[in-house]
Amino acid sequence: MQTCKIMHVWLPIMSMVGHITGNKQCPGCPCRKDPIDHIILCPCRNMKNKREETIVEFQKKGLNSKIPRSVTNAIRAILKKYFNNEDDYLVRTYHPSIKAAIAALQRIGFIHLCIRGFLATAWIKAMSDSGSSKPERRMPTLQKTMWMK
Repeated sequence: MQTCKIMHVWLPIMSMVGHITGNKQCPGCPCRKDPIDHIILCPCRNMKNKREETIVEFQKKGLNSKIPRSVTNAIRAILKKYFNNEDDYLVRTYHPSIKAAIAALQRIGFIHLCIRGFLATAWIKAMSDSGSSKPERRMPTLQKTMWMK
């Protein structure tokens, strides 16, 4: 049920709760609307700190789940770019299969779909090329880690 809510933007965020209460304002900043994109990019200090903590947790969870380090590092760089505009993952040197997965990710759209759990299947090849055993089993772990963290 939680997966469905995340993937279809049914989370109880202010933009959804506002249909009942009438208040759609972000609780952390003066933004008048609080859609899912705003949660990801809210300038509130608490949200910025939580995003940084999330990136660290994502990397730890990914490595503990046997997702290859090269894939975990690439996704961590993408998260840092989108969350904090800190790292430019496009200028990094990656294996061609990771570059293909990043290109597929860009076609999907990071904020609108990827962060909610819609990942490109090109990540399976990237994991396989990075030495992962059973990458088709790692893909659901990667997806779950994306939306749980």
